[in-house]
Amino acid sequence: MKPLLVLVFTASDASLEVFDSISKDMPQIQVSFCHSEEALTQSLTAQSFDLLVIDLDLPRELYRKAQRLTELIYPEAAVTELDIQHPLIVEFKMKQLVEKWNDAQDDSGPRFWDGIH
Repeated sequence: MKPLLVLVFTASDASLEVFDSISKDMPQIQVSFCHSEEALTQSLTAQSFDLLVIDLDLPRELYRKAQRLTELIYPEAAVTELDIQHPLIVEFKMKQLVEKWNDAQDDSGPRFWDGIH
């Protein structure tokens, strides 16, 4: 089964420990991180991920810009927002998204999307 490619967009000084530890427990996902608009734009252009996780601790303007860039460049990407410092929230949300991803991999299954809010 194809792994869920996750890109986490966060500030360069953000702690990634919580997300790293939870993602290690979920072999179905492959996580990468980006910390700048330029890196995000390159990943969007290359369409190198399936799910974009935007850190809620980003400045509001940068958060909005990431959403708009994704809508313009890679509208097929699933997008969700998380406070990546809260382990229970990250674990709960990622488990739900992985379940949806697995369901979407079946030819007769639904299309993967980020509709868990």
